[in-house]
Amino acid sequence: MNETTQPSSAQTTAATGPKPDVFARAYAAFSALPRVGKWLAVAAAFYIVFLLFQFVVWPVADDLNEEADRAAVLLKSAGTRAEELPGDIADRAVVFGPNSVPGREISEKERFSNAVAAIMKKHGVADAYGFDARPQALPGDVLPRVSAQYGGKMSRTVAELKFSASAETVSKIIAELDSSPFVDAISDVRLTYKDRRVSAVLSIERWGVGALGGGA
Repeated sequence: MNETTQPSSAQTTAATGPKPDVFARAYAAFSALPRVGKWLAVAAAFYIVFLLFQFVVWPVADDLNEEADRAAVLLKSAGTRAEELPGDIADRAVVFGPNSVPGREISEKERFSNAVAAIMKKHGVADAYGFDARPQALPGDVLPRVSAQYGGKMSRTVAELKFSASAETVSKIIAELDSSPFVDAISDVRLTYKDRRVSAVLSIERWGVGALGGGA
């Protein structure tokens, strides 16, 4: 019976020798070039690196620098405006948070209801709350310069928001409504505790510029 003996990996390696890595082969090929070929290879490598910087690295760096410059200008402008504010207004901005100029009533009402719906959905009560909104006209001396820009007068949308949830969820919803840029005020809060649940009735407001004839 004939037996065939397969050479081991160690024997194969010893017979053929270790394979040179990529860099070793590249260096060997470069060393084998004539002097002119070596200079051409070096020039080609530098040209490839130059193209990489020209069309990839530098454009990205320029974009980042432009963004940084714009941010610096905005921060400087905001800082200048803040320094020019009277002390009492600056204090109120810190206490009550950011404010925005009211827009048209019809668009503000939509943003108002959408913001409330998003908050209720976030806390799992999207299908278990009531939202009854009604417009109310405001006196003509309320923000007259703002309303004049839209050719109307200031009005507000007052909504009665009813929902029931755990005490923790109710407190989170009220906090988010209070901090929302689309809710201008929470004018009334009524809470009823029963069976470890809290029933809440809130009066919340959003201001806007309505038609001259009254609220929409």
